[in-house]
Amino acid sequence: MPEIVHITSRQNPLVKEVQKLRAKPAYRRQQGVFLAEGHKLCADAADAGAQILWAVCSDQAQQRYPEACRLVLSAAARSYTATDEVFLKLSGQKAPQGVLCGVAEQSVLAPLDQLDVNRSYLLLEQVSDPGNVGTILRTAAALGLGGILLDSGCADCLGDKAVRASMGSIFKLPVYRVDSAPDTVAWLKRQGLPVYGSTLSCRSVDIGQVDLRAPCAVVIGNEGRGITEPTAAACDQLVHIPITPAAESLNAAAAAAIFSWEMMR
Repeated sequence: MPEIVHITSRQNPLVKEVQKLRAKPAYRRQQGVFLAEGHKLCADAADAGAQILWAVCSDQAQQRYPEACRLVLSAAARSYTATDEVFLKLSGQKAPQGVLCGVAEQSVLAPLDQLDVNRSYLLLEQVSDPGNVGTILRTAAALGLGGILLDSGCADCLGDKAVRASMGSIFKLPVYRVDSAPDTVAWLKRQGLPVYGSTLSCRSVDIGQVDLRAPCAVVIGNEGRGITEPTAAACDQLVHIPITPAAESLNAAAAAAIFSWEMMR
């Protein structure tokens, strides 16, 4: 285990750095680091072999979660313990568990040229709720998809809310960031993957009429607007999930779960 530094002052440079990472997403992305908080989430990062740049455990956490703390502190490049008072300044939660780590973005984001065309994927276009993004990651990992692609209009998959909602799946599932959803649809098709767009358009067919079990990709759009017209035009087929007239639409995460199950059944 690396040398462990004990933090007793709320003016410690790490405290100031964490607060800046939380307050300024642009700075966090510039630094190439994101935060994982909670004993299970941090242990998941260590178990998955993610690059943990630093980790800190509170005095109380070392008593409550000794195994998780040992695992996370031994996996980190820099290891810290902190008083419970100091950890309150580090935490983004009202009732923190006392375990926090900074993870290198590059250790969870996969390059597009490594995408396995023998697997199935979800492509998220402008999904704006980070909770939905994290929930979709969790569902896709649970059902065995090959990964998730997120266009530049999506909520930050490495922000606090999305990471928490993923319940550790951010460390278990390849995540690909792409610029343009229509261009990515075209790229996927060139790789031999059929691409289906989830939409209630009159041009769409019932999900029951489409066999999604072969390797393919499904596009899930924005919670309010759905997929854009350029993306819809690029897809091989538009597909909808039948719902009752009383409902306007399905939540993006719910639609993604249904499509994921259809792809993997």
